[in-house]
Amino acid sequence: MRRRSRTTRVLKWVGTAFCVASFAASPVSVRVDCGYVSDAFASGCGLSYGFYWIGWYGRPVRGCGFWCKRVDPPVHSELSLPNHTTNTGGGGTIWIPAKFGSLLIVLPTALLWWLDRRRIPVPVGYCQNCGYDLTGNVSGRCPECGKPVNSD
Repeated sequence: MRRRSRTTRVLKWVGTAFCVASFAASPVSVRVDCGYVSDAFASGCGLSYGFYWIGWYGRPVRGCGFWCKRVDPPVHSELSLPNHTTNTGGGGTIWIPAKFGSLLIVLPTALLWWLDRRRIPVPVGYCQNCGYDLTGNVSGRCPECGKPVNSD
């Protein structure tokens, strides 16, 4: 049996936590604006109006730090495609709908869970390919799937 990778286990649990948090925050984000802006990197990210956003600015930013405030419902549709807006100073912001962004994490996380699943070993006396009971079989082949049987 292959050894399970620590990286795979960590990524699948981080992805799962992000998915749960994202799906819980998605309906709330339509009425709440939360984000963080860093002056050191002149960039920020957040969840606003039902969208994830990542922004970068061409100059240092005033009012850096974390915020969370209540906002009015958005005028634009939450189902719109990812788009880009230009910030003053030469930067920009990428807006990704929260449900679309969550899907980008759900699919790889589901794949990691599937790849890291435990496989139940087939007991001795059964076909290792299909699991058919080979008690009394002398032909050397599985009558169910036709694969050669190991006589160990």
